Amino acid sequence: MPNKIMIIGCCGSGKSTLSKKLHEKTRLPLVHLDREYYKPNWVKPTSDEWKAKVLAICNRDQWIMDGNYISSMETRMQYAEQIIWLDVNRITCLYRAFIRAVLPSKKHRSDMGEGCDERHDLEFYRFIWDFHKTTRPQISHLLKNCKESNAVILKNKRDIKEYLSKL
Repeated sequence: MPNKIMIIGCCGSGKSTLSKKLHEKTRLPLVHLDREYYKPNWVKPTSDEWKAKVLAICNRDQWIMDGNYISSMETRMQYAEQIIWLDVNRITCLYRAFIRAVLPSKKHRSDMGEGCDERHDLEFYRFIWDFHKTTRPQISHLLKNCKESNAVILKNKRDIKEYLSKL
């Protein structure tokens, strides 16, 4: 079992849900990058602050880390013993993000920072819609340049269920 697992994918792909399930099965420490990145009320760190924080997290002995953040993805891939890419279709991602935004119980999630309630605006949904032509090719390129043997691509609930059952 790997000690450093990185989970990436579009908003709404199921990163946080999978990371929590993996944490329950493995007891590896869980790191939600949205919680680490954003200061209260969606305040962003400086580039240097973020790089230092990512390196500090990567240098820990064990972790399950969920989140994208392209600016630090290559660094995190170098430390990860396994990379799980949730390459879920955009309609599913949009639907899940929308449901999270409208359900009162989902307004603030445990994987988000203080004062960082679920977003529900056109810019956010446009990001999800465009992910397959903007961010997805970048992820694909980065995966080709890292240890491909440690990458797992999961496309739907069935793939995720099968992956979890093999642990």
